Amino acid sequence: MVKIAWVVLALLIGIAACVIFFGGTSGAAPEGAWGELTSGSPAAVAPTLLFNADFSKEQTTGWMSRPERRGPGTTLPDGRVIPYDGRSGGAFWFPPTKAKSATQRAVFAVPIPHCDWYLDGHARVKVTAGTARVAIEYVFQDGNGEAAATYIAWAGPPGTPPPAAPGALLEEMALSDGEWRRVPSRTTWDLKQKGLAMPRSPVFLEVRLRLDVEDGSAEAWFDDLDLRDMKAGR
Repeated sequence: MVKIAWVVLALLIGIAACVIFFGGTSGAAPEGAWGELTSGSPAAVAPTLLFNADFSKEQTTGWMSRPERRGPGTTLPDGRVIPYDGRSGGAFWFPPTKAKSATQRAVFAVPIPHCDWYLDGHARVKVTAGTARVAIEYVFQDGNGEAAATYIAWAGPPGTPPPAAPGALLEEMALSDGEWRRVPSRTTWDLKQKGLAMPRSPVFLEVRLRLDVEDGSAEAWFDDLDLRDMKAGR
């Protein structure tokens, strides 16, 4: 009987150790426990919800163009996927855009049931005249289609002012490889820690690729986007 008791005790200890060690995949992991997405991260089991997120295919299924012209005589060429100029292949590209004042946007809308997500994306901009900046926006919408929370990661040449976006959380993109810049906060938990009030019952999340041009000309590239459900790994 004593021997059986020791065997049972050993089994219980083993089960407890497994629960502690693997608890992150069974609901025990705290929100925001993973910043970098690695092969061992629970969120890694979930696929990205963005179509063609690495732009390896010359398709823009699901992406909607929403240009904004703020001056006469402005022509905004459509953004498109090109099989080169990416970080390791293709990229989404806004061709050279010349404008007094304009914003290029490509938008992908995803229905969401909560605010626990992994975000990522890279961008770069080439300014040939005037002022321009590039940005990746994440807009959480309520049941009325109104923006309930907005996060904007942006970049531009030294001295470029951030975009005017009252109420949004603005962060300058982090340096990445070469001329690429990267979204600096990569979980919605991080965003909440930085003061962004997420909606209790979100309905949609819009991911927006953006190029602003003021009194000049510029082009922009985007690559390696990501949007993963972090609850899927818990």
